[in-house]
Amino acid sequence: MQRSFLVPCVSFIRNLKSSYFTLSYINKGFVLALALSNFIFVEILSSKFDGLGALAAEFFSPLIAIAALFYLLKASKAEWFWCGFFIGALWMHWISFSLIYFDLAFLIPIEILGICLVYAFIFRIFVIFDAPVLRAACLLILKFIHPFGFDWLNFELLLSHGIFRADLSALALILAGLCTVLYLRGRGARAKLNATIFAVFLICALQFSQKEPEPLPIKISLANTDISQHDIWAKDKILSAALANLARIDEAIAEGQDAIILPESAFAMPLNLENALVEALKEKSRAITIVAGAEAYEDGKFYNSAYLFANGEMKRFDKHILVPFGEMVPLPEFARNFINRVLLGGATDFSTASGFSDYELGGRSVRSAVCYEATRAELYEGSPKYVVAISNNGWFVPSYEPYLQRLIIRYYASLHGTLVYHAVNGSASEIIAPKKIWINRLKDHLK
Repeated sequence: MQRSFLVPCVSFIRNLKSSYFTLSYINKGFVLALALSNFIFVEILSSKFDGLGALAAEFFSPLIAIAALFYLLKASKAEWFWCGFFIGALWMHWISFSLIYFDLAFLIPIEILGICLVYAFIFRIFVIFDAPVLRAACLLILKFIHPFGFDWLNFELLLSHGIFRADLSALALILAGLCTVLYLRGRGARAKLNATIFAVFLICALQFSQKEPEPLPIKISLANTDISQHDIWAKDKILSAALANLARIDEAIAEGQDAIILPESAFAMPLNLENALVEALKEKSRAITIVAGAEAYEDGKFYNSAYLFANGEMKRFDKHILVPFGEMVPLPEFARNFINRVLLGGATDFSTASGFSDYELGGRSVRSAVCYEATRAELYEGSPKYVVAISNNGWFVPSYEPYLQRLIIRYYASLHGTLVYHAVNGSASEIIAPKKIWINRLKDHLK
């Protein structure tokens, strides 16, 4: 009886090993994932080097991705599995770095493996279909699949650089063109027809216009800090960090700035309970508008918030969408309580606002965003003209998370014509504008 049970189990394991765990499939999956992820590395290159070389890399970036998509549509199920596995690693490995600050660094390899397997199985599910058009449809809906509420895997980002629009319609047109090539294979006149149809799809996906929102009509100082996550909440360093921020405010006033935006966790404390500091900020706000990130504690609940000080008054805008596993545990209550109690030292999930907050800056309506919110589609509903975002990337550096964050913010800025003022700890503070037409950027460089 026992032997009859073991035989099929051993056979299943052998078949699984030969079907998936072969070097050929793993290598092809890795190369595909690398090609599809090239836009991240091109963004890093463009940030470090401004020149024709960077512009050339941006031009070829989506073309490399399109070639990878062509192969992916006809790839084996095992290659899809490994492609998803390595995309999980290349796009999301940095999520695990926050474990360092909970003294759980030993779990980093396990979390990375878990992330990789989640995306590997998503990609494997997609290839229950053999038809390229159905596989292409699965890639289009990928942006709507949010494991544990995390939505950063969006294949429209493959078109972040170069000559194509970075939106769903452009990706759909490109995938439709690739499916046409696969279905209409042939030689002679058939091949010419195939190439013509594919070219038409590509032309329709080109970016022919760009949105150019006007900047806010005031002088704004985007503060930038580089404080280690180990130090932000260190009790012996909180006061010195607060004093440094007050000095930044004074410096901005001396420079004649109208507003200053400080990053998330600029004041590492429940700021609404620090009466003396609040009064000092109110007083300074008579000379300059201040936006700063800090926690809030009210009615037994913690909030991650953006504070606005203007004309001697204070307003608070609490975060509406929390970071999965960073500010809340998106699991059933029993699992959430266990993780918070055992692994996170008795921590509790942050509470949230009922919606996003808008306020006035320089006589214009701006939308408030705290870190992760700036990368969520919901924030941009109604196409706000301006977003003021504050982030703390100290959790994830050194990694290329800040570059992926910028790409996602630029993607939404391009869709909605939004100008994003982004003050950051741990990476560059900047104004993020919609994507420009590649040829216009080339012309500007050659002037």
